Amino acid sequence: MNQDIINKVYKLKASKKGYRQWLALELGCTLELATDICDRLFSGAPVPELAVDSKAAALKAKPAANYKAGLHLHKKYTYNEENDTYVVPMPKTMGKNFICSGGQHRAMQLAYSGFGNQTINELCDQYGLTRAMFNEYKSTMAWTKDMLPLSDEQVMEMPIEEATHNLLLAKKRAIREKFQKDQWKETQAAAMQWEKLQTGVIEPLSNVLQRYQPPKLQPLPKSLNHAKLKTSKNVFVVGLSDLHFGAKANSNELFSGTDFDADKIKVIIDDYATKIKADVDSFNYKFDRCVIMVVGDILHSLTGFTEKGTQLEADVLREEQFELAFNSLAQFFNRMLEIFGKAEVFCVKGNHAGQAEYNLMFTLKTLFTNRPEISFQLSKARTMVFRLNNVAVMLDHGESDMIHAAVPKDGTGREAYVQSRFMQHGDQLQGCRTKLMIQGDKHHYEQKEYRSFEFFMFGSCVTGDRYADHLGVHSRPRQNCLILDEDGVKASLHYYFDE
Repeated sequence: MNQDIINKVYKLKASKKGYRQWLALELGCTLELATDICDRLFSGAPVPELAVDSKAAALKAKPAANYKAGLHLHKKYTYNEENDTYVVPMPKTMGKNFICSGGQHRAMQLAYSGFGNQTINELCDQYGLTRAMFNEYKSTMAWTKDMLPLSDEQVMEMPIEEATHNLLLAKKRAIREKFQKDQWKETQAAAMQWEKLQTGVIEPLSNVLQRYQPPKLQPLPKSLNHAKLKTSKNVFVVGLSDLHFGAKANSNELFSGTDFDADKIKVIIDDYATKIKADVDSFNYKFDRCVIMVVGDILHSLTGFTEKGTQLEADVLREEQFELAFNSLAQFFNRMLEIFGKAEVFCVKGNHAGQAEYNLMFTLKTLFTNRPEISFQLSKARTMVFRLNNVAVMLDHGESDMIHAAVPKDGTGREAYVQSRFMQHGDQLQGCRTKLMIQGDKHHYEQKEYRSFEFFMFGSCVTGDRYADHLGVHSRPRQNCLILDEDGVKASLHYYFDE
């Protein structure tokens, strides 16, 4: 046999680098024949005539039928098509060959590429490799982040159409896995929010209730004798939007606006009830119902951070903020009962305090349990829909407390959003003459009529806000009320607090 071939076989055998496969490829024969030649060579037995011939002559012989599905020898590794395995020398980290199945090889290539975009640590955890082992494997294969997730064997043998289809499937799979990973991160974040809720909301709530004593109220001036007024189905809607109990602002830090703190909001809430009383007494008709719509961001934040983690400027926090809001709203609801005799409360959460606001309103509901003249409807969902006579009403704060998802600002997007929400509550739409969408969040008043509903954005009574001031945004501090009759909105009322 050619001495160069013999030397090469012995050298490969000594380094354990696939000498039989190399010889089969060199001589153009089957692996079985190459194995037989090597066994004879190492034992000193005669070598078959085929192996003695030159390589060119040997190639003239017809290969075995299974040679097509045989071995593919590359400079740095061997691919066995017959059993779909890769034999990869890894002397630095393993001191021997690493046998990797074709499925694992292609999966790792996809995961590391820009299509999968997994980190090396994630990939190693998934396939039981050390970081050093994967780096040596990756270096042998010459993998990069901008490579296509197709092995050299796939590129050489696969039709272009099939390769393109496989790439599309790989991209879809990567998108799905990324979405599932983000869902898990959101689940973890929700668990952390719950832990924060326990320490920042439930404990303050319990502490306040243990020492709560209802304040003594001075009665308002005697109301009009409604028995003498014409009976009607007018509904007086009282808006409570973006009160931000616990927020703080100093006028000397603002270009526009005045001081805002715990003392200021208590005065505003009491003043609001007095102004409503004055208007109701001046009307020459009575109201069949009083409906209080709580549109979110009643609390600034018990913890000093929004539900999504934005730090806020606060005057009072935790128990003190909860108690401030609780006492002020309990007094306000009692005022509404003095004015109207009975009231209904509908409430959605805001994006600042979220679950804490639900707990606040649930506590107030518990306080009034033995008062049948007032009822509470609290929504755990972001949006609620209900009927007031012939009017269907949707409440949505305008921004989510879970993710960044605001009600669209533009006309077309907003209309599509509101319509889709209404369509999910078709039972509330039967026979209604008007649909109303009411939100808060943006701290200014807005009213617009769309093709099939009317849109109202209620304002905020916050008199000063450094965040808005730095953005050059300023609106008159106000709260809004509506008067509804059987046909829809009869009047919109504005109560200002910038004096």
